[in-house]
Amino acid sequence: MEGALFGAAALRMIGHPPLLLDFEAVRDDDHVLAIFRFRGHWGALAKSTIRLRYREPVYRTLRELAMSYFEHYFNLRKEKTLRNYSRPVNPAPLRPESTG
Repeated sequence: MEGALFGAAALRMIGHPPLLLDFEAVRDDDHVLAIFRFRGHWGALAKSTIRLRYREPVYRTLRELAMSYFEHYFNLRKEKTLRNYSRPVNPAPLRPESTG
């Protein structure tokens, strides 16, 4: 999650909305990616121990982007575990309110 938030912050700094995408798994950990849209296509910033990596913005839909990770999403038993993905979430509204 920390890496995805860092990626979303970096994307925001270069003019993209800070968007996150959660991958849900069975018998495995969920993972969160920072995603972006460029010229109508989706891409992602990702880095994990299970080989989730950067994706060029060439995917027409979020489903296509998510499916590009399916082969690399498996648990220690080598079972394919990716089952679902979330809608894009913008973490910006989750910031704590300023107290001063």
